[in-house]
Amino acid sequence: REDESIRQNGEIVLSFDNRQANNLGFPLPQGIMRIYQSAPDYARFLGEDYLQATPNEGRVNLNLGRAFDITLTRTQSDFVKPNTMQWEVAYTLHLNNNQEKSADIILKEIIPNPNGAKWELIESSIPAKLSHNSASWELTLPENSHQNIEYRVRYLLPEKELKP
Repeated sequence: REDESIRQNGEIVLSFDNRQANNLGFPLPQGIMRIYQSAPDYARFLGEDYLQATPNEGRVNLNLGRAFDITLTRTQSDFVKPNTMQWEVAYTLHLNNNQEKSADIILKEIIPNPNGAKWELIESSIPAKLSHNSASWELTLPENSHQNIEYRVRYLLPEKELKP
């Protein structure tokens, strides 16, 4: 149902490796880093973030803000509980790119484990990368387009040990 949908704006993240090939390759001290884009007559401010001290060959990820023209609407599309120890939840993730250019998207969903439940991704409309607490999808959305990602997670509560 629409009243249960959650809409979010995408985060703008600048990621790069601190290495010589990127005209860097030296320790970067912690502090505020401001990012600008060159324009013919001025420098356009894109955003800022707090940079952690980063060693040579380290990875830098800077969150520059939120995109107003890239959105995600998350809707729970199904819930099934076949027994007291197991349940399944399905979601539809509707991505919109309202920009005049394509957008590279990394969508990361945190998968909770309530009451110590183990989870398993049992369906996904496009392949996902899994970690211990998340599923992520990488895709490119063409200009002025949208795409749905549908997935289903099965949860299983651990068996309680009976003591004699």
